[in-house]
Amino acid sequence: MATVNIFVPPFRVRKFSGGLLAVFEYANGLVELGHTVRVIPIEPSPYPEWFEPKFELLSPKARLFDALLRFARAAMKQNKAEVKGALGNVMTYFSRWASYSFRRARQIELLRRHVPPADVSLATSYQTALVVYLYGTGRKYYFAQHYEPYFSIDSDNPELAYIDAFLTYHLPDIEIIANSTWLAQKLREQTGRDIPVCLNAIDHSVFFPDGYPPNPRERCVIISYGGRFAKWKGFQDAAEAVRLAREKIPHLEWRVFGDALLPPSNPIAPYIPIGFVTGEELRRAYSTAHILLASSWYESFPLFPLEAMACGTAVITTPYGVEDYAKHMRNAYVVPPRKPGMMAEAIVRLCKDDALRKSLAEQGVKDAREYTWEHSVARMATLLGLK
Repeated sequence: MATVNIFVPPFRVRKFSGGLLAVFEYANGLVELGHTVRVIPIEPSPYPEWFEPKFELLSPKARLFDALLRFARAAMKQNKAEVKGALGNVMTYFSRWASYSFRRARQIELLRRHVPPADVSLATSYQTALVVYLYGTGRKYYFAQHYEPYFSIDSDNPELAYIDAFLTYHLPDIEIIANSTWLAQKLREQTGRDIPVCLNAIDHSVFFPDGYPPNPRERCVIISYGGRFAKWKGFQDAAEAVRLAREKIPHLEWRVFGDALLPPSNPIAPYIPIGFVTGEELRRAYSTAHILLASSWYESFPLFPLEAMACGTAVITTPYGVEDYAKHMRNAYVVPPRKPGMMAEAIVRLCKDDALRKSLAEQGVKDAREYTWEHSVARMATLLGLK
């Protein structure tokens, strides 16, 4: 059996992204196969209330007071090396609110002396790829979750963020694995390398049909993911689409889970916020909606449309990154990104066409069953040389 270090971005005690959830599922799955797995966040992170880890979580736990005391003692001794190290520990507690460049430097420095040896080191984002290259041991891999140069538009230093993400795909001695066929093709075009794919999955004990939406003639219900303030999630496009659809269907109800760029009472398309929901609450939210609207400019195997399919909700989605499971007019209604008018047309059609909506939903339930964590973990273990 092998020891595996998995490096992840920082996370919060109650909120998480789909990519991080997937990584934690792989980590638990590898433990169940008999391997020793450590998950190492690149900034101090709390024990997650949203997941039950079977792996070991390695995160700095020193208190700010202790870090300040160490810095004061080093300064009194005028030991430059100790002062640098102690000052770095103090800065760690403020780096989340610092500029992009400062934060990246702290992430890299934080783990320089604190990474235990392993047979396999696995990066899971561009933020962690350089850490694996510098400090990882054993066989080195980069499980890419998205084409992350696109994320730079949300950074306070977009040029540096773009270069930072772009260059991680060219680090030597690290094998890249993609989580979608779309991403694998993007990275093949950029690097000229063969990029294997390991598709993610969902927990079918959590996501299944559970309840029914109201009569669509009285109230047609749409649900969307807010997109955690990321512009490329296309939430403003979704709002415009809902506004246009309401011109033809005034009784359209829009529910949104998670954080969103626009407030519930926005002037474009007001919505009902249902908060950050998971598990049974999210399953019920999907199941009692007629349509899930996913409006991202690009994704890479996002979990929420697949979760909605498994719950019997008809899905309207943009194409990039969902091609592995979303098939136009088979199990989803696929529309171009940044085209609110076409999204609105899809909403109106599915609200009015009961036969089409039910057909997409029923096939979605069947197709979603193919994506299991047992299969995905086995694939990952093979790609990491663990089987």
